[in-house]
Amino acid sequence: MIEKNLYSLPISVKNHLGESISLNAVYQDSNPNGSTQGTCIGLHGCPGSHLDFKYIEPLLTKVGIRFIGINYPGLGFSSYDERLKNDNYERNQFVQKVIDSLNLKENLVFLGHSRGTENALMAAAENQEKTKGLILLNPIGITVHRGIKPQYV
Repeated sequence: MIEKNLYSLPISVKNHLGESISLNAVYQDSNPNGSTQGTCIGLHGCPGSHLDFKYIEPLLTKVGIRFIGINYPGLGFSSYDERLKNDNYERNQFVQKVIDSLNLKENLVFLGHSRGTENALMAAAENQEKTKGLILLNPIGITVHRGIKPQYV
């Protein structure tokens, strides 16, 4: 344990070139023993960290819901490797490795914020049999924002 409610575990993900990259995944866990009420997995935006959920976590913990706040590679406290692209392929592997390593099997609710909403949607789809809910806070748009749309379109 690094500090109160922060834990780490070694995981590896494959980058876009197929290279296996070892990382130290640091996550917040309000109840490492689990909860019969369920587990909420917080996926932050970019930039961001588990601290993006600092006002939500105590409310969930108070009613017996386990909260796991994942820190993506290079953000928060998790390690980083320059060979990463930080794309959905890598981010989704990272989330799934944490879920699998913690042996999370039921009553999962994915809570995504901003850039993390894409990954929350994908994690819920990947874990349909385990998922009870999906919450999207300030989700990304489904169309290209006019501010970044090329002028020729």
